[in-house]
Amino acid sequence: MIWLQENINQVINNLYYEPIEQWEIKNLVNSTKKKIQEDLPELIRRNKHRQEFEQYSDLINSLQEWDGSEILNRTWERPEIKVYSVKWETCIERTGRSAGDKFTLGFVDMSVSYSKNRFYIKGIPHGHARQNQLSDYALPWLEPLEEYYEVFFEVKTRIQSVGALLRQINFYKSYQPGKYVVVSPDDRHKDLLASQGVGFVKAFAQ
Repeated sequence: MIWLQENINQVINNLYYEPIEQWEIKNLVNSTKKKIQEDLPELIRRNKHRQEFEQYSDLINSLQEWDGSEILNRTWERPEIKVYSVKWETCIERTGRSAGDKFTLGFVDMSVSYSKNRFYIKGIPHGHARQNQLSDYALPWLEPLEEYYEVFFEVKTRIQSVGALLRQINFYKSYQPGKYVVVSPDDRHKDLLASQGVGFVKAFAQ
């Protein structure tokens, strides 16, 4: 447990960090180009008789010519995952029939909250109401946004029974859904655990 906490940033990044791939950027650009091509003619039709339409003529021309090259020609790197909370012995509970009733089912050894970055193209609004407003549009740009996650660790000095371990984790999952990872120097069952949707980290190997 102490080793896991001391190495938690590296453990989380080894488990979940994904470098940004050029095809991901291309897909984002292509989907944005398609959206502009589909929505812009209708947007112009709805707004061309409005008094303020002329002030958006430069923006409309730029959107019509936009090809995403300023995004595609840059090198993008996804920032490392950030761990912002580590909690030992997290209580797994279930609620009773009466309001306020709670029953303790067990304690998962460690819960870790972290954030990772996803890239999104901003500037093109979503939602029917906003799509009708020229003032909500801008030339598209790529922006990383933090998304937050949680993972639960079970720490074992030795896995004496992989069946009992899976039974414990599946029991916890039924009341606290999420990602579960086993940490142990005993890695004999890591493939079996993976086949059951449970991650594995070999202790003292980072």
